[in-house]
Amino acid sequence: MQFISYTGEKCLLRPLKKEDADISIKWRNDPEIRARVMGYPYPVSAEMEAKWYANALNPQNKDQLYFAIESLSTHNFIGIIMLRKIDWIARTAWLGITIGAIEEHHKGIGTEAVSLILEHAFNIFNLRKVCIEVAEYNTKSYKFWKKLNFKEEGCLKEQLYLNHQYHDLHIMTIYKTISDQ
Repeated sequence: MQFISYTGEKCLLRPLKKEDADISIKWRNDPEIRARVMGYPYPVSAEMEAKWYANALNPQNKDQLYFAIESLSTHNFIGIIMLRKIDWIARTAWLGITIGAIEEHHKGIGTEAVSLILEHAFNIFNLRKVCIEVAEYNTKSYKFWKKLNFKEEGCLKEQLYLNHQYHDLHIMTIYKTISDQ
């Protein structure tokens, strides 16, 4: 994978570094953050996080791309954004984002980070469609993706289990527009 950095007005997307694991492991072990991002539902050890980073940083993995999100105002590592399950034939990918630094929420950083990675997906990778998954209980996230022009394409009924309940999983997508091509 080609590693480039992207700078917006509020954030920088830069290559993920193994040193970032010291911060991200705290997010992975926060139950509230795990529920929002539908991540691994169990506590994560330092060894597990190191293995995850080794996989994420492995240049042999051609179906994924990870960026660290840094706040331009604080220069702190505040999140991770990724394209995964990149299908080079169908020209599709799945997007994921975590802003682990709660104090950086509601500042427009997530919106800008998504815009930057979509620019990469559509204009550098020449993808035609990017998909995301949103849990039904995460209404803020659903509104966020709608605001960014993602459209619901489907719903997997009772796909997730959290807090002794089954929850639906919404599949939302955005397509490369004709003007992007």
